[in-house]
Amino acid sequence: MDGTSPASGLPTLYEEHLVLGASFGKDAIVSTYAHEASLGRPEHLSASLTDLSHMRLLLFSGADANAFAQAAFAQEPLEVGHSSLGAVLTGDGHVASIPLLARTGSQEYVALDLSPRADVLSAWLSFLANVSSNGYAPYANMDTQDATGTHVVLLLRGPAAPQVLEDYLGEQTLPRAGRVASVMLDRIPCIVLNVSEHDDLAYLVMAPPHSSVALWRSLLSFTEVTPLGTAALERLAMDRHPWLRMLFDATGSLYIEEEDLMRWGLVRKADDFVGARALRRLDTQGGQA
Repeated sequence: MDGTSPASGLPTLYEEHLVLGASFGKDAIVSTYAHEASLGRPEHLSASLTDLSHMRLLLFSGADANAFAQAAFAQEPLEVGHSSLGAVLTGDGHVASIPLLARTGSQEYVALDLSPRADVLSAWLSFLANVSSNGYAPYANMDTQDATGTHVVLLLRGPAAPQVLEDYLGEQTLPRAGRVASVMLDRIPCIVLNVSEHDDLAYLVMAPPHSSVALWRSLLSFTEVTPLGTAALERLAMDRHPWLRMLFDATGSLYIEEEDLMRWGLVRKADDFVGARALRRLDTQGGQA
């Protein structure tokens, strides 16, 4: 079962959102809730809960997955159980997108992209995964899968978020910032990614669709937790990440200077990833291919 209702094709939590007075955008994504008009500044909430089940999830696994991750993703290579944001560049040095990459096993990765460039990212990574020359396919021993909708993805953020999740854990522990772990939340097997940055505490919780309504209701039973639509969340994220606005505003090829990508920690100091040399050429040419 995926993250949509088989009967209606609507998101699994659609009825839950209706009850809360949600206004929907494209693909039945919650834009706002009725109560948000009286919230004040959403960044001051103790904890907010947002349904991000429309987030693109791309899985890569197999003997060639590590080589593929090093070539396709520009951040520092990840250890097992770690995650980070990083740019994915096309061969001409432009930015396909800036997904969150998590290494979930010794030869397994998941890339998560919430931006409007997720389709560009998916198409480029699919092309790269299947590239071959003179009969040689460097990533032939790798399985790729678009797993969007296989999990209901919830974002719990705010200063009270750790305490809320820890209430479920017992002897388990939450992953540290930049880490990913499998945990049981109220007897529901979940994958939790700690995407906190400095004082901004945030956790992505990936839950099986058949258990997601129970988990959603359970999380909202905490008085500290307030449901928040994607519109407010996007505004908050753009305030913290200037490159995110570039992803949302771009209508074609996206060029970002290497200096900026380095300053934001989105590329590593190396030439061993796709598009690295082309990016430097673009820099010298003022962004013109």
